[in-house]
Amino acid sequence: MEITFKISAISKGQVVVANEHRLCVNDIHENKDWISKIANLTILVMQKNIESSLPEAQIRKDLNDLRDSIKDNIEEQRYFCEENNTMLNHIKQQYTAGFTSAVVELWFKEN
Repeated sequence: MEITFKISAISKGQVVVANEHRLCVNDIHENKDWISKIANLTILVMQKNIESSLPEAQIRKDLNDLRDSIKDNIEEQRYFCEENNTMLNHIKQQYTAGFTSAVVELWFKEN
């Protein structure tokens, strides 16, 4: 399965960066490393573009919590599809940290 994902960082209402990536995964239900890769890349985009007056330690903690939320949300969607024997087609989620948001979009295509 090919997974195309786009990560956009939005600061003060403006898209400041949008990156698109592709992953090929044999089975999204067996090998779940793709979920961590997407979450980690999203956090990297956020780290480079975050605007916040919080102390650095608090920002790190918030971003770690955000990484966990991203992984949990994607896993929840994946699990729902597996349990209901349905195809995962598109996921779009938005996350916020400080004045910066990240929009994560994923598209799934059978090879």
